[in-house]
This record gives sequence, C-alpha cells and structure tokens, in this order.
Amino acid sequence: MGNTHLSTFVYIVVIPGVITGIAIAYIGGRFELTSLQRLITVFPLFFTIMTVWVFGMAGLAHAFGMVHAKVRPMPRCWHCGKNLRSRHAMQCFECGADWHDPRQMLE
Repeated sequence: MGNTHLSTFVYIVVIPGVITGIAIAYIGGRFELTSLQRLITVFPLFFTIMTVWVFGMAGLAHAFGMVHAKVRPMPRCWHCGKNLRSRHAMQCFECGADWHDPRQMLE
C-alpha cells in the first residue's frame, strides 16, 4: 500500500500484459500463427485489453464511491443543515458557521 507507483504499474500494465500473453498463446496455438504474426497481433490486443481493464476498474471505483457515499454520507452543518465539504470540516461555507473554537459553538 505504501508504494503507489508500483501498484499503479501492476494494475495498468502487468495484469493486462499477462492477460494478453495468455490470449496470444491461445490464439497462436489455435490458428498456428508464426512468431511475426503473433508479434503484430500483440500490440493492438494489449492496448484493447488495457483500455477495457482501466475503464472497467474506473467503473468499479465509481460504483464503490457511490455505495460508500450512501452508506456513509457527508456530515451536515449543525447550524443550517447543508452538507459539509469533508468529513473533518470545522466550518460551513454555506452559512459561515465555524466551530474551530469549541467556545464559539456555545454562543
């Protein structure tokens, strides 16, 4: 989890590359392709698989975010009732209520 660049590389390049390798091995053996024909087939197939993989993961991330937003909605301002901008917000930008200082909330 600490090395995000490596995990991003694995998700975007390595996994689609492995899927492409398996597909080329299957296609090449099934249709008796030469090495040059397999090499020519690799690049468009890899980019197609990578595109589908990345957009599929983006769709899953969006769906997860939508579910997360429904399960754990944003907190509301104690003064006006509008949604705050973050879960740790201590100021409402709609009505100007500010509770950085606990003494101010009592007034």
